[in-house]
Amino acid sequence: MQQQESQIIYDIGAHKGLDTAYYLQKGYKVVAVEANPDLCSYLRHCFDAQIRQGKLILIEAAIADINDADVPFFLAGDSGESSLVDKRLKKLGLKYESVTVKTRTLDEIFSEFGKGFYCKMDIEGGDTAALKSFQRKDYRPKYFSVELCGLTLEEIILEPSELFSALQEFVRLGYNHFKVIDQYTLATLSGQKFYSATMKRSFRLLQKIQTVLRMPSQKFNPRDWYSRKLSYQFTLDASGPFGDDLLGDWSSAEKIRRIIKERFNEYYETEENKYHIFWVDLHATQ
Repeated sequence: MQQQESQIIYDIGAHKGLDTAYYLQKGYKVVAVEANPDLCSYLRHCFDAQIRQGKLILIEAAIADINDADVPFFLAGDSGESSLVDKRLKKLGLKYESVTVKTRTLDEIFSEFGKGFYCKMDIEGGDTAALKSFQRKDYRPKYFSVELCGLTLEEIILEPSELFSALQEFVRLGYNHFKVIDQYTLATLSGQKFYSATMKRSFRLLQKIQTVLRMPSQKFNPRDWYSRKLSYQFTLDASGPFGDDLLGDWSSAEKIRRIIKERFNEYYETEENKYHIFWVDLHATQ
């Protein structure tokens, strides 16, 4: 059972399967969880062969704190914004519709399939709530990543403790080594300054130009570097590598808390649109 578990990766919030495809390419068995019915149909079509071969298990459900319940799920025009939480969609003035979906808990899923090697969770504002409901420490994956915080910049200023909620839950679950990854660049954040108006704007502009013209990067770009090194094209919608494939050192909870605080303050000062989120992922290991 232990050997089988080490070959399992969970893709919770599978979206269009960009991460699922990477995990399958690396030879892992994938348990993908997606709540959006339209995306589930898309995934079944794209990965039909892998599903039939048993390499991919698709669970059509939303992650919640109760199993097998019927809950409203809010489908946004941009599928990447769809969520169990409609608060941000309303603030952004996005059009959306509600459908009813079934729920599953992390405890129940991990108990069924095993703790696995890695779990990527990105469920648009529901990550920390899902971690809070996770109680089975004996089923925790070796590596686990979540979107750090689904709140907007202005909301974090009003509720600063929310910036550290995911970290707090990881510590409760027994994780003690961490990395924070900027999702625009896939850079590992550290105690060094990273966000500045010049750096951030120039990178985004360069990235758009390179994407349109299909130009190679003229300076070190972690996303491009990972894509070449790991032989997989990590587009902007892909979560990127995980575990020890990530650059940089693992940090203690105390140190990563300082890094999160410093980089958030730096980002907040340079980001004009306070409806943006602080788009970084928190990776944890034991």
